[in-house]
Amino acid sequence: MIRTAVREDTDSLRKIYNDAIMNTTANFEDKPKTSEEMEVWFESHRPPYTILVDEDEGFIRGFVALSPFKNGKAVISMYVHAACRNSGVGKRLLSELIRYASDQEELAMLILCVTQDNKACMKLFESAGFVPSGKLDKAGSKFGKELDVHLYRMRIR
Repeated sequence: MIRTAVREDTDSLRKIYNDAIMNTTANFEDKPKTSEEMEVWFESHRPPYTILVDEDEGFIRGFVALSPFKNGKAVISMYVHAACRNSGVGKRLLSELIRYASDQEELAMLILCVTQDNKACMKLFESAGFVPSGKLDKAGSKFGKELDVHLYRMRIR
């Protein structure tokens, strides 16, 4: 079930995010987030921004966040529990997030920044109608590897 995240979800979200920090190149962070940092992050997602979770019988399979950028634009970040990747969780979350964002009159465009290693994410967002919009060569590094960041966008109005 896809639903809006509640404060009680932050520990599960932190665990999923920290796994991505420590084991993937989905972001450039190198230190796990604390509970306090996740609480601050959670509080920053008030309408028109949001955090949606995919939950099954109390287990959070993944989450997608819509965060402020500027001038009617918002940035998307999505993380799926390692045991649930390639199971349709990301597709369900993205579909619901696009539906939510389309109802927010303040928003006109959704933006995704994705590292070059995350081919599945690129494919997912392209299949949902996101358009490739550029590349930042060697935008960061992780695990001793320089990584490009690909930019995608979707106009929702």
